[in-house]
Amino acid sequence: TITEAEPAATPRDTVVRAPVNDGPIVVAEAEPVCEPRVTVYFPLDVAHLDSRDQAALSASAACLRGGDSMVNIEGHADPRGTEAYNLGLAERRAIAVKRYLVALGVDGERLNTISYGEVYATGQNDEEWKRDRRAAIQTVTPPGAQR
Repeated sequence: TITEAEPAATPRDTVVRAPVNDGPIVVAEAEPVCEPRVTVYFPLDVAHLDSRDQAALSASAACLRGGDSMVNIEGHADPRGTEAYNLGLAERRAIAVKRYLVALGVDGERLNTISYGEVYATGQNDEEWKRDRRAAIQTVTPPGAQR
């Protein structure tokens, strides 16, 4: 399994404001941004997480535990198999990610699973289909929040 993770937090940036009227330079540190998005890639016909996937999801869980955004976990499959089979497989992939995040303390009420099956599959061969077999975490702005 190949796991791609965006950093859980960006390094603190140093912000330097230009002096006004030859006054002092003010240096302030920006707050880190928590980014829980992770994409987990699965082998053919597999819907369980391996240790590398779990490590990537652990960082995501740490970020999600501290927030209140709703989260969609999108399950995907490659185009091989029937439409019904691929929808079921994609759903099992999304549920596997959700269960793991809940086991790590993320509120399950904030986690929605969506099965897309092969709808967004773009691969044309074995090598490209590897990218289609995935579950992706996407944050959703909470109702009533400023956009």
